[in-house]
Amino acid sequence: MEKLKEKPMIMNDVFEEGDVGVKKGSSPSALLVFSPIIPGKYPVLLFFHGFVLKPIWYKSLLQHISSHRYIIVAPKLSSLISQSDEVKRAAKVTEWLGKGLISVLPEKVQPDLLKLAVSGHSRGGKIAFALALLHGNSTPTPLKFQALVGIDPVAGT
Repeated sequence: MEKLKEKPMIMNDVFEEGDVGVKKGSSPSALLVFSPIIPGKYPVLLFFHGFVLKPIWYKSLLQHISSHRYIIVAPKLSSLISQSDEVKRAAKVTEWLGKGLISVLPEKVQPDLLKLAVSGHSRGGKIAFALALLHGNSTPTPLKFQALVGIDPVAGT
């Protein structure tokens, strides 16, 4: 009797590019959006860049994450305003996701806002934490964050 060969389990290596193509979308000014191009419903990651950096400097990282079936929204922050004002702006971007994100995505690509995560690097990490804790937002948005990721968040000098 011939023994059946087991098929090797295919692991999706997070260090390798994901299995979907990615499109950099056009969006309102000061927003960078990456999304899969295959029709479907995908989780959303809201990403805030570090102090005096720009979202485009994270292009390779954000495209890589998006290739693993995520929609990425990276707003441009300003180092010229207070952090409390920046958190208020971040809250407005979160509100925009519910009504405006769909307009900048490829056809038949849908955001799954029940799977919404927020992340940030450096000062953007502090903004992400403040936003997740509802600082600067007097009325909570109907959107709730399911995950919070800080990449070397800072809280001062």
